[in-house]
Amino acid sequence: QAVLGSSVTMVGDKQVVNIVAKGGFSPSRVELSANKSTTLHISTNDTFDCSNTLIIPSLKKQLSLPANGETEVEIPAQSPGAQINATCSMGMYNLQLNFK
Repeated sequence: QAVLGSSVTMVGDKQVVNIVAKGGFSPSRVELSANKSTTLHISTNDTFDCSNTLIIPSLKKQLSLPANGETEVEIPAQSPGAQINATCSMGMYNLQLNFK
């Protein structure tokens, strides 16, 4: 496993982003390598606010996260310069993935 940033690791040829969802998404902005498949690994721990829902409009995904647990979201390889934006159910908290 190669560590790319504090929240991104490489597992084989896939990049895995570790995100905590509680009172928002942490980290809320992540720089990723383009042309690699990506897995969002989302952790919740007593998450009862609107960040227990993750909406990714460009991928047509809306996920209800458990109050406690782990959820994985697969994101296909993106071209350089692509940006994927996600939000909570109320639009208060944002998550931005930038592919270089």
